[in-house]
Amino acid sequence: MKTKLSVLLAALFIVGSVNVAFAQPPQGGRPQAAAQPEGVTANRDLAYVAGGHERQKLDLFIPQQGSGPFPLVVWIHGGGWAGGDKGGCPPLRGGYTDRGYAVASLNYRLSGDAIFPAQIEDCKAAIRWLRAHAGDYNLDPDHVGVWGSSAGGHLVALLGTSGHVKEFDVGAHLDQSSRVQAVCDYFGPTDLLQMDAHAIPGARLKHDAPGSPESRLIGGAIQENKAQTARANPIEYLTKEAPPYLIVHGDQDPAVPHHQSTLLFDALTKIGVPARFITVEGGGHGQGFPGAELDPIVAEFFNRHLKGDASAAAWPASMTSSVKGTAPAAPSGGANRPQPAAAGDGPRRPGLSFEQIRAREDANGDGRVTREEFKGPPPLFNRLDRNRDGSLTKEDFDVPAPQPNAAPTPGQARNDGQPNADLPVSTGRDISYGAHPRNVLDFWQAKSDKPTPLALFIHGGGFIGGSKDQISPAVLKAVRKNAEIAALSLISKDAPSILMSYAMAPGQAYPGDEQQARNWKIHHVVHGVELKKLCENLGVECHLSYPGATSAYRNAAAFLKAKLQE
Repeated sequence: MKTKLSVLLAALFIVGSVNVAFAQPPQGGRPQAAAQPEGVTANRDLAYVAGGHERQKLDLFIPQQGSGPFPLVVWIHGGGWAGGDKGGCPPLRGGYTDRGYAVASLNYRLSGDAIFPAQIEDCKAAIRWLRAHAGDYNLDPDHVGVWGSSAGGHLVALLGTSGHVKEFDVGAHLDQSSRVQAVCDYFGPTDLLQMDAHAIPGARLKHDAPGSPESRLIGGAIQENKAQTARANPIEYLTKEAPPYLIVHGDQDPAVPHHQSTLLFDALTKIGVPARFITVEGGGHGQGFPGAELDPIVAEFFNRHLKGDASAAAWPASMTSSVKGTAPAAPSGGANRPQPAAAGDGPRRPGLSFEQIRAREDANGDGRVTREEFKGPPPLFNRLDRNRDGSLTKEDFDVPAPQPNAAPTPGQARNDGQPNADLPVSTGRDISYGAHPRNVLDFWQAKSDKPTPLALFIHGGGFIGGSKDQISPAVLKAVRKNAEIAALSLISKDAPSILMSYAMAPGQAYPGDEQQARNWKIHHVVHGVELKKLCENLGVECHLSYPGATSAYRNAAAFLKAKLQE
C-alpha cells in the first residue's frame, strides 16, 4: 500500500440505495414549473423582494376570462422547511383559475438558507408585494386566502394568526397589510415542542433531535431552545381577529402528529374564531386523502370567505368531522427529511387510476401521458413513472409500488435523515467543518493503531435533499473491515481509481424492454457516463456499474478492498 494517504473516489452514487424517484431531479436540474392551464396568463419568477435571495420569488396566474378584480388564493409549499418548490401548486392544477380566482405560488428561504423567522417574513413580504401590485395584475387586495401543506400548513396557519404582529413584517411595502382572509391548513405543525410526545406508534421521525426539520428551522435542538421554538407556534399570536380556518389532517400521520391540528383547532374555537377540522381516518402525511370529498369542501371554503358566495353552505363557527381515507396509511414513521409538498403526493396516490390520469392529462390521445403533458408536480410524476421510461402508461400502474417507509433491509441505505440504528457507534457525530448548518460530518475511526486510508461517503438527493445518515451499515462495515477510504469530487489526471455504481430503487426491477432499459440508463446513469469519459480522457482508471452492464468488481466493497490492497 502506498505510504501516503490513499484517496479513492468510490463516488457511491449508488442510486438504488436511495429511492431514485427522490434522488433524481427534474430534467435540466431545475424544479419544474407548474403547468399552465389554458385561458390563464402566467407571470413566473416575480421577485417579491427586490434584489433579494434567489428563493424570494413567486408565480402568479391570472384568468384571461372575467373582468376582475380577482380574489387570490396563495399556495405555500411544504418540504420540512428545508426543501420543496412553488412548481407544485394544487390550486392551479385544481382549476381555481377557471372559478374566477387568481392563484399565486411562492418560494421562501429554506432552513438551510436562514433560520426562523425568515420563512414567515418571506411569506408576509410576498402577501404585501401582491397587495402593492394588485392594480397591475387585477387582484382584489381585500380577499386573499392562503393554502399550504405540512411545513406550508404551518406557515399559512402562522400567517392567519400573526396578521397584527409587526416583528414579522420586514422589508418593503410596509404600508400594505400582510393579513389574510382565509386559511386552509393541511397537516401543518403547530407546537413543535409537543410533536414527539404525540407521535403515532412506530413513527421514526424524532422531532426533538438536533438534526430534525424543526431543529434545523429553529437553529438548534428545539427542547434546548424553547423560547425561540415558541416564536414559531401560531397559537402564540392568536386573537379574535384571526380569519376563518379549514384544517385537514390524517389520524395516522407519521410525520406531523394529528394532535398538532387538534391543538390549533381547540385554540381557535376557544376564542370564537370560525374553524372546521376534518380528520382523514387512516390518512397519513397527505397519503390516502380522498380528493373527491375534500376538494369540494376546500372550494366551498374559499368561495364563502373570498367571494362572499351566498350559495355556499353556511360555514360553522366550530365544527369537527371526519372522512374515510382512500387507503390506510402505514404507521411507519416518515423520516427526518422534507415531506411531499402537496396533499396526496405520496409514493402513489391511493385510488388514483391510470384511466383517471389519461382522461385528464393525455392531450394527444395516444394512450400515454408524457412528462410534458402531466400537469401535476414533478415528484408525483416521478413516483408514478414506475418503469422510468419518461411517460405514464397502464404498465406503470400494474407494477407494485415500493414501500418507502418499510424498515431498511440489511445493506439498504436509509433515506430518512435519522441516525441509522444499525450503524456502529461513531467516533464523532455532527463535527463542524464550516460555517453553514449543513457543514457537518460523522466520523468512524478505523480499528488500527497505524495511519489508515480514509473513506468519505457523499449522499445523493438531487442536490436539493438527502442526508449523511443515508450511509448503509453494510457498506460502512465492509469498508471498515478492510480499510477506510476517502472520496473527492475534483477529477484530474492524478486522481485515483474510481468506481461509479448505480442500481435500481428497492423493489423495482430493471426494465426488460430494450428501449425502456436505454431510457433508464439515459435518465439515471448519465452523470456516470460523463465522468467515465472524462476519466478516460485524463488517463484515470474508472469503472461504471449499473443494471445490464458488466463490471470488473461485484460491488463497491470489492472494489475498495482490491484497490486498497494494491
